[in-house]
Amino acid sequence: MAKQTINVGTLANDGTGDTLRTAFTKINQNFTELYNDDAADFDGSYNSLTNKPTLFSGSYNDLTNKPTIPELVTNTHGGSATIVVGQQDATRDNLSIRIVDDAGSLQVQFKYSDATNNISFTAFGTANVFNGSTVLAANNTTWTTTHILSTVGSVATVVFSDISFHKIYRVTVIARNMPGVGVAGDAYCVIEELK
Repeated sequence: MAKQTINVGTLANDGTGDTLRTAFTKINQNFTELYNDDAADFDGSYNSLTNKPTLFSGSYNDLTNKPTIPELVTNTHGGSATIVVGQQDATRDNLSIRIVDDAGSLQVQFKYSDATNNISFTAFGTANVFNGSTVLAANNTTWTTTHILSTVGSVATVVFSDISFHKIYRVTVIARNMPGVGVAGDAYCVIEELK
């Protein structure tokens, strides 16, 4: 049935429109058609709809125009090494770590000999000698002290990144033996490259 429109006349109360009975009959027939169509055409289920959108499955692979996800962050372990005062340093790429005797304590030092990139580093822990981050120029061949470890088990942690962020390293040094008479002093050192 086509929609039935109530004739309201030309002017109010001019007697040219539908009577009340005719008007309410049209109203009832319009509502009856709506209710009957709902009952016959739609059962309330999403699947009964036509022209419905495809629901998202929740899988990233089902997205369209999705961005490329960069490679996941992974750590490559440079291995742990024992570094010994005056005898053995730890090296990864252009980053070198050493310890030196400081009147019975251990100074943790580094140099970063990349010829093109400045290096930024942040020292962590109570034994560090820097507040905040520090930037050193490229091709730094001078040893720079980051921490002074005064007891066995003291820990130095330093995060290094070249300014272009091509390389990020986390270095952990743990004092193993303090220098003294007949003892050079040594520490464990782990260099991780964070990609």
